[in-house]
Amino acid sequence: MVRIAEISGGNPFYALELARAIHVGSTRAQPSLPATLAELMRLRIGSLDGPAGDVLLAAAAIANPKVEVLAQVVDTTVDHAVELLEEAESKGIIAIDGDRVRSPTRCWRRASTPTPARRDAGHAPGPV
Repeated sequence: MVRIAEISGGNPFYALELARAIHVGSTRAQPSLPATLAELMRLRIGSLDGPAGDVLLAAAAIANPKVEVLAQVVDTTVDHAVELLEEAESKGIIAIDGDRVRSPTRCWRRASTPTPARRDAGHAPGPV
């Protein structure tokens, strides 16, 4: 608890995220904790790759993302986009609120910075 308070600097959201990061079954007395909130979010988001990561990356690039728009961006159906977003929602990264995607913090946007190849693929022309 003391380490969480020290690392989080009193930020309650960061403290909760750090507490969530500690593996409950860990036998280590001093579990390894990320030094920054961005690093912590990067670890959570990093577990989402492939299509789920693509739709999350698209959501991070849009100010007020809507599920229908995200489906168009990643070239899939709305139902499939919802399935992909639910994976991120189950990890507490985002929340699906009707047709909108919300996040408790904008940190996930910074943490979902794409690699140059992934960024270029996002700018590739789609079907006409």
